[in-house]
Amino acid sequence: MSRSLSIAVIGAGASGLYIADQLMCRTVGAHIDLIDQTPAPIGIAAYSARPPRSVAASTTHLIGNVRVGTDVSAAELRGVYDVVIDATTFAEGVSEFTLDATIDIALAGAEATHPRLELAELLQRRGVPATRWVNPLNLPTGRGLREWQAALATSRGVPVCF
Repeated sequence: MSRSLSIAVIGAGASGLYIADQLMCRTVGAHIDLIDQTPAPIGIAAYSARPPRSVAASTTHLIGNVRVGTDVSAAELRGVYDVVIDATTFAEGVSEFTLDATIDIALAGAEATHPRLELAELLQRRGVPATRWVNPLNLPTGRGLREWQAALATSRGVPVCF
């Protein structure tokens, strides 16, 4: 039985959400962790309310309150995941073409070699109070980069009560 691809996307801003969304469209059975420095990034709660479409489909989970470079290094992430894409390196005006090319390059020749869930164990050993959302994000949505940017901009203006 072959293992599924394990992918980390760093940053839950518009670029990170677009990349995770596109990965869901392009990969079958992949496990994607969206890693962000905030415990609950703005604008994505609505995408965790429903269960995933099918058990065999790819899944995207959010791991929050993790600062890459402080709590865990990029090199350590590359040791845990088959593919690591840092979405925080892209400026706000980045094009979908650039992000799509980044995804294509990252997936080229990628093989499923790393076991899952090592990041949670690593963070727990270091005492990092990471948040892992229980439900997978309900992706793909088919949204373009501008739609993700608009959704996050709208969310910043909405009061949230839990």
